[in-house]
Amino acid sequence: MRGALLALTVLCSLRGSLCLYQGEELALPEAELAFDDLQDPSASTSGPGVKGRDGCRTPMVWETTENGGFVQPTHPWLPVDARHQPLAVTCQEASSDSPLNRIRQLLKQLRNSELLRQGKQSLINLPLL
Repeated sequence: MRGALLALTVLCSLRGSLCLYQGEELALPEAELAFDDLQDPSASTSGPGVKGRDGCRTPMVWETTENGGFVQPTHPWLPVDARHQPLAVTCQEASSDSPLNRIRQLLKQLRNSELLRQGKQSLINLPLL
């Protein structure tokens, strides 16, 4: 997580829009899905050796309920990975040192810093070798 937070800190210091993909703020690992659960056409037509994109498309875990508080039906589009349950939003909000709250703090600093939002950028030309 430290490396990911460092990389995000560097991204916040660069010009341009910042985009977080769903689950990055919770430090969710890619979900492990059974072949029969896959919905991605490229994975389901390629056979069990190809995982496809579905491991990054599972429901957002808002709470530690069966489907993460994302959906009420007993069978969502993709299942929630059990490893995601302890990383749910409700679990992370209680800890100031959680990935969610550390990223919230970083985004607050970005929002409150005029230098980071509108500062000038200078390129340094250095030889590679």
